[in-house]
Amino acid sequence: MRPKMRVKSLDELRNHSWWQGRRVAVWGAGISGVAAAKLLYQLGAQVTLSDAKTAADLPLTKDLPKDIKTYFGQKNHLGDAEVLIPSPGLKPSHELFNEVKQRGIRIMSEIELGAQLTQATIIAVTGTDGKSTCTKLIAEAIQAQDLWVRAVGNIGDPICNWALKAPKNGYLVVEVSAFQLWSTHYLNARCAVITNIAEDHYDYFDGSAQAYREAKVRLAYLLQDNAPLFYPLARLSLDDLNNQIQQEQLNIRLSSYQVLEPKIDSPLLGEHNQYNLSVALACIRELCLDEQKARERFKSFAPLPYRMTLSRKLDRISYVNDSKATNVHAACSGIESLDLSPIVICGGYDKGLDLSPFITTLKTKAKAVFCIGQTGPKIHEALLNQTIISMYCETLDNALREAYHIAEADDLILLSPAASSFDQFKSFEDRGATFDRLVASLLSKSVKTVSE
Repeated sequence: MRPKMRVKSLDELRNHSWWQGRRVAVWGAGISGVAAAKLLYQLGAQVTLSDAKTAADLPLTKDLPKDIKTYFGQKNHLGDAEVLIPSPGLKPSHELFNEVKQRGIRIMSEIELGAQLTQATIIAVTGTDGKSTCTKLIAEAIQAQDLWVRAVGNIGDPICNWALKAPKNGYLVVEVSAFQLWSTHYLNARCAVITNIAEDHYDYFDGSAQAYREAKVRLAYLLQDNAPLFYPLARLSLDDLNNQIQQEQLNIRLSSYQVLEPKIDSPLLGEHNQYNLSVALACIRELCLDEQKARERFKSFAPLPYRMTLSRKLDRISYVNDSKATNVHAACSGIESLDLSPIVICGGYDKGLDLSPFITTLKTKAKAVFCIGQTGPKIHEALLNQTIISMYCETLDNALREAYHIAEADDLILLSPAASSFDQFKSFEDRGATFDRLVASLLSKSVKTVSE
């Protein structure tokens, strides 16, 4: 999975004229696939776009240029492609890649495609948790300098939307997931961040923790010469990279960071967010930008949706939404950031993660626990015969009602799944929006009952 040496850019790929008439297959007609297809079409490539879903289920494809050939509702189409842009949802071990490898077709992520074609300075961020918040913090800190910047990539806005629009003196802060990194061979990042590496997404890499880690650490091979890779010293060991640097096999700087004292002023809660704020400032210093302007911007930084955000507060009871806590480490960080004992709603899609650290956190911090989804029974069973209230409620609606019934003044009801959402929801965003909607509905009925 990890390259033995840094992969250099092929100069012709950066030349826009190279793509003229080039045969390129794009697999996956989601947000990044459609962005890649449109960019390639703009460059004059012969583009095919395919997806197992039907056109009716692919709303982003409605305004595609007619010369882009589409194959929907069937197996991903390869044809006579010279380059493949795969969907990040396809595992590296998927059988569809067998023919690709046999034919020697170049595999390139949508992230790499955008990086090859842009003139802007790239800052890359990866990690199991906190990468979206970190990406947004860095982007806003740069924006505070009155410079052109966009937060792109896994955060939700494809880099291909901005690759040609970004000015040479602009910045693209790119969030890169492990799903994208394995097929990325070039980024030319000016600096990069690994926020942490914790247990998650092993199923995507066929159960291999090593393969997941290697996909994350691959970012080290995608930097400019002598560029810094920032990592949290207390949370992550990169001794293998340090050995390669010492042996002159890798020409980057490993730059560890820790939480700054005094704490950085921001609405963001918890020590984990102090790490994010601290490394964002480290990037600003590396770019020789104004740190004070960044600090001022952080004072009014709005947390990203569904990341320890307040949904509602009524009758001195707070309802907090941390739907983005899709793994054990993220959920524990959120709960531990609180000064009180929350009533926790947890559970979701079972990725086979070790739940024991989460169970320990619940035992020591939670006032009560209401479990849902596939992992709900496991969590509930582990909490039996404990001093805290625990109940398996199956659905989010049921769990919220039970939590509401036992809540008292100054309590906090927290959605902290410690699991993905795919057993009952389309995404963590769908789960978070559902929680907000259920809270609003529950409280409106409560107010109506009281007034009557």
